[in-house]
Amino acid sequence: MKNQENYAFPTEAELKEIRGKTSNPSYRYKNRALSLNASAEEKFKYKICQAILTYQQENNLPVEKVSKMLEVPVGKTYDILLGKIEFFSLNDLVNYLEKLQFPFEVKITNLNQLHQVKHA
Repeated sequence: MKNQENYAFPTEAELKEIRGKTSNPSYRYKNRALSLNASAEEKFKYKICQAILTYQQENNLPVEKVSKMLEVPVGKTYDILLGKIEFFSLNDLVNYLEKLQFPFEVKITNLNQLHQVKHA
């Protein structure tokens, strides 16, 4: 028989507190989404951030370890993982991606379509 922990769903009061905290516009840990009219550069930067996030999640790495690998402060690493592309140049994001030393492929299909960064 498996040893199962007793997980309880949060109470309504806890849910209300969480919703209040995360709906605040200044809440730091929200993922960003691209606007519908994002430029090709913005889309490319976002895909790089997503590739770094995927690498972090697939390898079950704590943010602090990724921060050391990228040689950036933890706060800046969170910005990358949350897709806050406005804080980074395309060149900086490419350099961070290279520091992770995992195979990746860049595919540009059309300047009017989403640019893709894929794990090889």
